[in-house]
Amino acid sequence: MSAVGVRSAVRWGIGMIAVALAVLAGAGAASAEVTGAADNLRTGWYPDEAALAPSVVGGGHFGKAFEAELTGQIYAQPLVANGTLLVVTEDDWIYGIDPVTGTKRWERKVGTPVNALEAPIECGDLAPHVGITGAPVIDNSLAVVECRLGDIFDGGDHELVTGHVVAMEIGEGSPLLFYRGGFGRFAS
Repeated sequence: MSAVGVRSAVRWGIGMIAVALAVLAGAGAASAEVTGAADNLRTGWYPDEAALAPSVVGGGHFGKAFEAELTGQIYAQPLVANGTLLVVTEDDWIYGIDPVTGTKRWERKVGTPVNALEAPIECGDLAPHVGITGAPVIDNSLAVVECRLGDIFDGGDHELVTGHVVAMEIGEGSPLLFYRGGFGRFAS
């Protein structure tokens, strides 16, 4: 392997380690919600949530709270942080919405989406655009890694997508780990 190839492989390896750290990093010492789905099975069921008890959500008392016009499809899990519903779209828009009324508090266009049907994406599932597909970053996360699209490798029934790290921020705290189907923390 040439020196350029070795440097590229080392950069790729460091980038993947950084991405892995970001994935493994959860909220710091605060008791913030780590996943948008409540449990390891990602069921979305919060058994201790009194406001969503079966007696409250049944019998015609539960339904759509509001409708908001946004630009682009939504694939990422919307999150609530500091009383604002955060929504990102495939057209590279980020919205801050009042979670009760649906009123847009703010909106930002953060990039230019790519055509989902053109190479290298070629993904009809996300057509017409691929923009922000992942969840927004919450301030108390231990690590944030921003990547641009690197390579896409055929994995048979899936594809492996690599990213080139363009920015990274690592905070202090105890990271959340996902290992053998469950969440946990490092022993002190």
